[in-house]
Amino acid sequence: MRTLSSILVLCLLVAACKGSSGPTVGKDDAGTPDPACVSFSVCGGDIVGKWRWTANCRAPMQVTDDCDTAPIQIDLSHLNDVYEYRSDGTVQDQTSGVLREAVRYTKGCITPVRGNRIAATCDDLEVELRSWAGEQVTALDCLADSTGGCVCTYAYTYTGTTSFTHNYTIHGDQLIPNPDGSDPAIESYCVSGDTLVIQSEDYSSINVYKKVSP
Repeated sequence: MRTLSSILVLCLLVAACKGSSGPTVGKDDAGTPDPACVSFSVCGGDIVGKWRWTANCRAPMQVTDDCDTAPIQIDLSHLNDVYEYRSDGTVQDQTSGVLREAVRYTKGCITPVRGNRIAATCDDLEVELRSWAGEQVTALDCLADSTGGCVCTYAYTYTGTTSFTHNYTIHGDQLIPNPDGSDPAIESYCVSGDTLVIQSEDYSSINVYKKVSP
């Protein structure tokens, strides 16, 4: 899945993010918490096959000392994102449809931080985020909430089918995408029945996939 995370965009605006506190509960296509996110345990397994992305758990992120972001909901019900892991060590990702998400930015994100103003209002924050958003972001709206922060909703639209292929390597219960890169990520994973769960290297995100019938 190749999108520029809305939280990462804000990190770019202030040069760095401070870290996260571990994944929150993700939601599946029906909008209910996915238990695979909560109960994830590394186990490895046979990853070869086609897997559709069905849920995401993402941690709240501390952008600065005063600015925190937290995912509220991610809607994958109108997105078809399928990874095909092949026995020859390549994986193809084919994406079509629309992904929607909502993210809360705390009050500290729209006030001066260390002498640098990220945004003065939710409207200003929306303008800043739009300036960094890629062409796949087809809708973005930031509104004030009752806490003095902002809730921003995004829509990522994939016209037609976007496809890319890269290599991967398995070492025990670790998945290494693009192993020939200068600093390859090392992800933990578990295949259990028709479910694949992958945890990011920094533990900030867990993605759940369901096997696609041949």
